[in-house]
Amino acid sequence: MKKTLQRYWILLIFSLLFFLGLLIRYFYGDESMLWAFWSAVDVAFAVALGVLAFLAYMEMVHDEDEVELWFNVDGKEINTGLNLLRRDCTRGEVIGVLGMMQRTTDKRFNYDPAHLHDLLAEVNRVRKGKSNRLLIIISEKEFAQFKL
Repeated sequence: MKKTLQRYWILLIFSLLFFLGLLIRYFYGDESMLWAFWSAVDVAFAVALGVLAFLAYMEMVHDEDEVELWFNVDGKEINTGLNLLRRDCTRGEVIGVLGMMQRTTDKRFNYDPAHLHDLLAEVNRVRKGKSNRLLIIISEKEFAQFKL
């Protein structure tokens, strides 16, 4: 319940203020000082909503950024030449792309679980916009299964 309130608190506040404005209009009429004040507050809300819409648009544009996939093979960084959109840079998508990069499709994709924590941390960094490059740590043995 607490997470739900945290997620939707702005929507709840705007809904409450909308109904408050309707009540003021209904009970006090167009000529009241309270209605004049509320009209000024209404304009401020419109500007605030415009700013929020702009911020949401900027986040959507940010999600369209391309992220480069890189391997860190025993300390040596190698560019795969592949890019993902930031919005598609999830654990499942990255593992799927790595699976498609294998030399043969009859083998199961092999990735050391010891590096899983690093992979998840790197995916989170990219998703939060802290990096435009996804660095996947693998060993030389694991790197041999890929065709670049």
